[in-house]
Amino acid sequence: MLKKLHESHLGIEKTKKLAREFIFWPGINAEITDVVSKCSICLENRNSHTKEPMKISEIPDLPWKAVGTDLFHWNNNNYLMVVDYYSRYFEIAKLENTKATCVINHLKSIFARHGIPQYVRSDCGPQYTSAEFKKFSEEWGFTHQKSSPNYQQSNGLAERFVQSAKKNMLNKAHKEGKDPYLSMLAYRNTPIEDVGSPVQLLMNRRLRSTIPATNKKLRPKCVNLKTIREKIQNSKQKVLLRQKYKTIGVSEEKRYRQNST
Repeated sequence: MLKKLHESHLGIEKTKKLAREFIFWPGINAEITDVVSKCSICLENRNSHTKEPMKISEIPDLPWKAVGTDLFHWNNNNYLMVVDYYSRYFEIAKLENTKATCVINHLKSIFARHGIPQYVRSDCGPQYTSAEFKKFSEEWGFTHQKSSPNYQQSNGLAERFVQSAKKNMLNKAHKEGKDPYLSMLAYRNTPIEDVGSPVQLLMNRRLRSTIPATNKKLRPKCVNLKTIREKIQNSKQKVLLRQKYKTIGVSEEKRYRQNST
């Protein structure tokens, strides 16, 4: 079970959150910490520098209302990334080529499964600035938002997910000879900041995986969109404050709290 929990190499805290969704035994948290901290694949691929400070983006009021999309290259192949700004649920599609027609066909396939988003955000790559993509957005009825110097963060989520998918899922699965789709499945089932997993936020249910789950766990259950949106926004605020405190130091942190009150 420990091996199954850590198939996706999501890290100590996320692995614990995944375990809490399905299984438990006395001492499981300590065992997870021990296994993940000693994982050679994780140690080899851990960050060598601190992350840049996060910027809080607005959370949509509906799942799959706004999505980000980006192209990336991995293991001699090109892929398409599409991620939902509300649930953080993502899809990856292997591209036969990087022409606009190919990208559009895969986006149509993804939109046919999850619905047509109201907003599609991308960079200014030739696939997205082409006449074919403009026609696609008009015919399918969504607003295409391209990143620009005045709106640099408009496609930041897709770019971050590209790096995360390549480093934490594809690279690690490839080095272990494991199936990367199981890593993606584990990510989709793992709660985000205790507000529910990406698949719960998008589909109101958990997905059956290699980790044992009762029928009760797999039954659909509706979530309160307003409450979840507020929780996600609050969790983002807390992360941003923690990063600020690390930057300004303890003494300034106290003054910051006093000024806030």
